[in-house]
Amino acid sequence: DMDALKAMEENGTVWVPTLSTVGNLVGEGRFPDAETTQILESALYNLSRYQGFVGCGTDAGAWAVPHGSLTEDALLAKAGIGADRLAEGLRVIVEKF
Repeated sequence: DMDALKAMEENGTVWVPTLSTVGNLVGEGRFPDAETTQILESALYNLSRYQGFVGCGTDAGAWAVPHGSLTEDALLAKAGIGADRLAEGLRVIVEKF
């Protein structure tokens, strides 16, 4: 919810969502599409409202998330997260770790 997003922003959290683990389930028949789509749309909506740092991660190797998949990039872009935001998130990660 918005309170959680604000708390993350205020504390300098770098959110590294793994959208592809849900996004790649849509249309695969493993789970009902209506539910996986609802989960994905909720995640994309929350991410689009988040004003803090964002990083690009992956759960490559998870079911329906092959290594080398560009699904995560495409889903981040769908939420309005561009290369500049990802570069800033990476900068913060490098600084912290």
